[in-house]
Amino acid sequence: MRSFGSACVLAGGKGFRLGGRDKLYMELGGERLAWRVVRSLQSRFDDIIVATGRPESFAGMGVRTVTDEPGFQGPLAGLLSALRATTSLWLYLIAVDMPRFSTAWVDLLEARIGERAEGAPEPLACVASSGAFFEPFQAFYHFALPDIASKAASSGDPHGSIQALLSGRPLLRIGDADVLAACAPDLFFSVNTPEDLAAANDTFQF
Repeated sequence: MRSFGSACVLAGGKGFRLGGRDKLYMELGGERLAWRVVRSLQSRFDDIIVATGRPESFAGMGVRTVTDEPGFQGPLAGLLSALRATTSLWLYLIAVDMPRFSTAWVDLLEARIGERAEGAPEPLACVASSGAFFEPFQAFYHFALPDIASKAASSGDPHGSIQALLSGRPLLRIGDADVLAACAPDLFFSVNTPEDLAAANDTFQF
């Protein structure tokens, strides 16, 4: 299996804080944000997987769709399902409401994964990190993660979030300084409210 080449868009949010707007059809700069996200990923990855309960919303975009992993909830459920479908060892994860994508950031993550010291434990993710917190999106995840999650759940140790599942497990963390040096400061911005949408239309170039 190749190391890289697959990416996942999580598209399961309800958009309750967006005043009734449907996130999957929300427009930014006259273009559907979902299409903008997919198109950005296609500039770098050749296998795009969308985790969604509404696959018809992505018809004609040249993507594969999956539904949530049974027994799990939220972003973790979509990530695990996409990892089972991936064609690469590492899967890049972004949310459907994140307008920014950076190939320089992807370059940095891939380089860090490739620089892993010989004999070091196989990391399960490569993420932006600030102290104990890590950002679950704009990150790479290892294809072995679903089996680890299933074993944990069957042993009575279920996890409700990506962060909880990875707590205490090997990660590659990219610190604040490297994040800022490698990419735009709004890489992790997401559109969750009408105010966010207005700010994005004012800020982002189209």
